[in-house]
Amino acid sequence: MGWKIYYADGKVYCNNDGSPYEAPGLGVVVIIQTCKVQGFRTVKGDYYIYQTWGWEGCDIFGLWDYLAGTGTKTVKFGRTLDNADFERIYNQALAEGKSI
Repeated sequence: MGWKIYYADGKVYCNNDGSPYEAPGLGVVVIIQTCKVQGFRTVKGDYYIYQTWGWEGCDIFGLWDYLAGTGTKTVKFGRTLDNADFERIYNQALAEGKSI
């Protein structure tokens, strides 16, 4: 599965850079990943968790539910931005979605 994580500082980390566990944990704006139905999909949330099927966005309850389960875990934390910066990064992710 291909995926890319877009950060508030403009950096991008993808599956070719390393594992989801090695990706920086702070400042996530959006994640894109491959999807059989649509080609790719965007993942948004307060917290980003990696499961066997890929990335999911969740709220605080979803985070605690995820952390209470068994197995290796990784959590990335979202960043709130002003509209202009969010739209710039989100649109970059959409434009690059077909290349993952």
